[in-house]
Formats: sequence, C-alpha cells, structure tokens
Amino acid sequence: MMFLGLVFHTLASYTKHPLGSAWPYQDPKRSMALEVILMWIHLFRMPTFFIMAGFFSALLLRKNGRRGFLLNRTLRILLPLVLGYLFIVPLCRLGLIVSVHLRDHRAARLPDALVAAGKLPWSDYFGDQVAHLWFLSYLLWFYALATLWISLVSLNVRERLGAQLRSLFYSRFGPLLLTVLLSAPLCLMKDGVLATSLQLLPKIELLLAYGLFFVFGWLGYAAPDALFAILKPTTRRFLVSVPLCVVYAMTLSAAVKARQEGWGESAQGLIYRVATACLGAALTWSLSLAWMGLFVRLVQRARPWVRYLTDASYWVYLVHLPLVIALPGMFVATSLGVWSRVAAVLSITTIATVLSYALLVRGTFLGLLLNGRRVSPSRAAPLGELPNGGQG
Repeated sequence: MMFLGLVFHTLASYTKHPLGSAWPYQDPKRSMALEVILMWIHLFRMPTFFIMAGFFSALLLRKNGRRGFLLNRTLRILLPLVLGYLFIVPLCRLGLIVSVHLRDHRAARLPDALVAAGKLPWSDYFGDQVAHLWFLSYLLWFYALATLWISLVSLNVRERLGAQLRSLFYSRFGPLLLTVLLSAPLCLMKDGVLATSLQLLPKIELLLAYGLFFVFGWLGYAAPDALFAILKPTTRRFLVSVPLCVVYAMTLSAAVKARQEGWGESAQGLIYRVATACLGAALTWSLSLAWMGLFVRLVQRARPWVRYLTDASYWVYLVHLPLVIALPGMFVATSLGVWSRVAAVLSITTIATVLSYALLVRGTFLGLLLNGRRVSPSRAAPLGELPNGGQG
C-alpha cells in the first residue's frame, strides 16, 4: 500500500480532470484511463493501510504496554511527521513551483525554474498543508484516542464491548454492516467519495471514516481466527467488485455532473451522492478485504526481498513526493506520450528512493528510527535469512 502511493501520486499529474487544490499541477498530456486507475487505487489503498495500522497498534500495546506504545509511536510517527513537515514538505513546494514553471514556459531550463521558485511566495503552493504526511497526523489522533480508551475504560468493559463488536463485524453479515456504517460519513464528503485532508487538524467525517477501518483492524488482533476467516472469500470479492466498479463510475459521474451544473444539492443530486457513497463503501470494503486476503494467502513464509521492500516502504513513501511532483515538468518539452511519461516518472522515483534507502537509511540512525533497527551492510542477513527484531 505504501508503494502504491508512488503510483497514485504519479498518476495525479496526468488525470483527465484536475484533482483540485490537492494537486495543483496538471500535465498538458492526460488520460482518462489513468484517472480510472487512480480512482480504483484510491478506493482501497488508505483504508487497507488503516486496517493494518489498527491491528498492529493493538499488538504494540499488548507487547510494550501503554508507555512503550506511546514512546514507539512518538519515535516512528510523530518525529517523522515533524521532520517531514520541516524538510520534505518544502521540497514538495519547490518541486511544484519548478514543474509549473517548466510547463508554462516550454523553453525554460531547470536553472531558470529554480530561480523563479526563489521569487514566488511558497504559501501559494500547498500553503500550511502537510501534503502526503496527513495520514501520520490521523494515526496520531487514533493513537491518542486508543490510549484514552484503555486508560479510562475498565478491562472488563473493553473486553465485553470488543467481543460484541467482533461478533457483528466478523459475522456473515459483517461486511454489509460495515458498508452501512461507512456510507454515513461518505455522504458528507464531496460527491460521496472518500476524501483526504492535507491539513494538520482533522475533519470529523474523515476521523469517523478512517477510524472505522482502524477499529476493524484493532479488534482483529484479539481474534485473528475471526479476522482471517472474513478474509477468505478473496476471489469472490474481486469478481463482485468488477460490476460494482462499473455502476460506481456511472453514479460518480452523475454526482460530479450534478455538482458542476449547480444542482448538486437538489433531490436528484443528493440521490446521486448517496448512491455513490453507498457503492463506494461497498467497493472499499470488498477491495480492501480482498487484497488483504490475497496477501495472507500468497505470503505464507518469510521472504528476504519482501522484508527488504517492507522496511524500505516507509522511507520511500516519506520522500517520494518531491520527485513525483518535480519530474513531470521536466518531461513537458519532450515528445513522450502520456503513458511513457508516467512510466519514466514512476521508474526514476522508485529507483532513486529505494537506492537512497539502501545507501542513506538502512544502516544509519534513520533506519533505527523508521524500522526499529539499523542493518549495516557487513551484518546484513544472507539470502534466505531474515534479521531479527524491529517493529512496524
């Protein structure tokens, strides 16, 4: 899911319709097919991430206790958020200004774009937003709420309520109940689509939506058999998602058209938005559980290359955005088609970020900060073995 962030943000520059203020740059060459892929990824990527975050948060609390949990999350989440806001977000603004300048001045060179960046007010680009690091701030809110929950509510009450919720969420009709619960906050969002907020302070409807995924994963740690059981119908969920995606695209198109034509708040416009929210909720749960079930089925044993990419993924996600923002502008003056541009941006970003992890992070204090351990090249595990230690 972390690596899919590279794909998602690369496609954002090449969608047929602009993504709005969340993504100010739009390339001259765009594709509707890429927009469909982006929306499809958006349906399950962050929900799946928050489900896993909830599961492993419960694990950390059980393993390390409340104080150890808070210390761990401070080092792994809060500190990267602060450092990212100080160093990575400004680079995102710089990359955006460079790309916009190169796009608007086809004959401009990179040095000219950098000079222009120094003359423009950076507040016009992302403003006070935390860019792609928004998910770290939401995780911190969930960690704070989870800590309050275990601090203020007795163990007996927590266990009884948890058992009741698990009996509902992980039952035969659990996915239907989860769909209904998710549909409510989605109806409050633009066009009924699961939104993101780049601001540091959270929005209530987003806390409710992403919090539902977090709680679902949290409950699963205490009953892994029930969680894995609900993940089993992987193939069926993927098959069901195909016609659902078609109908969802139709209702979303109608909801967007209604809003653009000024009758989005009319009875018909509200019907389109509610339909989009309900279908989107069903698709989100279906695809999220399907992907998790697929990986539970495929990754049954330790694989060094999987562990390596897992360790690298956090760093890759944190630092990739300046590149995927700046690189599109550098291809504007070329004759490359839209698909070639996407492939070039994605390839360069992936190679650069994975290499930087190997050279600058894995064996340094950054590796210790992000992954809980520092692996020096001389002590790296041989092929077929995995290093011990570390917490996600």
